[in-house]
Amino acid sequence: MIKNKRTSIHDVNIQSQNGLGMLVFPNPSDDQLTIKFDLQSKAEVRLKVTDLQGKIMNTFNWGHLSSGAHQFNISEDFDNQNILIFQLQAGDKISTQKVIVK
Repeated sequence: MIKNKRTSIHDVNIQSQNGLGMLVFPNPSDDQLTIKFDLQSKAEVRLKVTDLQGKIMNTFNWGHLSSGAHQFNISEDFDNQNILIFQLQAGDKISTQKVIVK
């Protein structure tokens, strides 16, 4: 289940990486995660979740989103993986975060 909630830029405390900031929390996490990110301009957005060997666990295509802060809530069973890599792509910008799953 995915929920999109538009947030204020003041709600997002993220470090920008190549002009794209992303925060995945809580970290460590169980199967309930929140992904916050800030877009500098309208872009097609995709989140890819992989294990440490590069196996794709899931891909979320969120389509074209407007500039500003965005938040998605994800409920997902990640097959008892210990560490996952979350890679957010918005246009030609990519941000990556490692997440520990309990």
